[in-house]
Amino acid sequence: MAELKYWIWFSHAAGGHRVIANSLLEAAENDPFRVYKMKRAELERAGIKENELLDALSNKELKAAEKEVAIAEKFHIRILSRDDTDYPADLRNIADMPYVLYFRGKSDETGEEKLRIGIVGSRRASEYGKKVAHDLAYELAKRGVVIVSGMATGIDGEAHRGALEAGGKTIAVLGCGVNVVYPKDNDSLMIEIMKNGEVISEFAFDTPPLKWNFPQRNRILSGLCHGIIVVEAEEESGAVITANLALEQGKELFAIPGNITSPTSVGTNRLIKNGATPVMCTDDVMEEFPEFYIPKIQEEEQVFEESAENEEEIMPEQIILKVIRTDALTVDEISIRTGFPLPQVSTILTMLELSGLADALPGHKYIRTSKLK
Repeated sequence: MAELKYWIWFSHAAGGHRVIANSLLEAAENDPFRVYKMKRAELERAGIKENELLDALSNKELKAAEKEVAIAEKFHIRILSRDDTDYPADLRNIADMPYVLYFRGKSDETGEEKLRIGIVGSRRASEYGKKVAHDLAYELAKRGVVIVSGMATGIDGEAHRGALEAGGKTIAVLGCGVNVVYPKDNDSLMIEIMKNGEVISEFAFDTPPLKWNFPQRNRILSGLCHGIIVVEAEEESGAVITANLALEQGKELFAIPGNITSPTSVGTNRLIKNGATPVMCTDDVMEEFPEFYIPKIQEEEQVFEESAENEEEIMPEQIILKVIRTDALTVDEISIRTGFPLPQVSTILTMLELSGLADALPGHKYIRTSKLK
């Protein structure tokens, strides 16, 4: 495993020539130290022709990289290289995976065990769009979902705020260095995000928010997520770029239907027309991820009786009957609230219905029979 400073050096040197740099790194068996040792003539023989890239790779000065490592250690910022075992597994599968990633904040929010949903959209969002982004993030975060966005004005900021207000976790993927606040009035938001999640970037410290950084940033945002929700977006926008990247990466894509006369709904409506799942409520998202059994915990819906002396004595049938005591719920909703797999829930509901203990209602919903209430 190459020292971190060589990965940072290579990331700086690659600059805007990442396609060629990736080929060179692959030929060097993904070892940046091997590239570092190559002289200019060797680089030319390896196929590097661009003078700018040749000059950068021929410069063997490591002070900038060493300074990055020192800053990170001083301010408790993690820098992970591609060959670090803690590097996010989901990003290993995307095209042009970042050479290094900077993490500022809590260090456990990109774990494989959590469902991560990206919420993105227009900086010029309507009040409706901002409310939808906020409320969706709030409700998803309440169900244990990690909300990922880009900390921009508009939809992104509201998504982060919704997750934070729910007491949930959120990740901001930046188009600048992790020590740069953009937009500037998001300084307090950034601090709160770091308390409840992380800010992440592949850009070096002090990198300004240059416009061409953001399309590059978007592949990381979508790569970290299991699914992306586009709330409002113009036809050609960063949010639509993120949506297309999500599709290329094999992620689930969702969109909020919008007013057909609104410019910020053209992108979302077209995504739906082309196959994105329309979202009317959080269940429209959650039902696409049955492998994540995240209970919706509310005090009046506690699964176990407070008087129970031994939790192991409570049967699954009793738990389901308690969940459907007053509310008619679908199989998916029961599965989410109880944590039981869908096939088990379906089997138990059939047995309860045949026994006269549960009633099947229109809309494939179930409720406990009145004689048990």
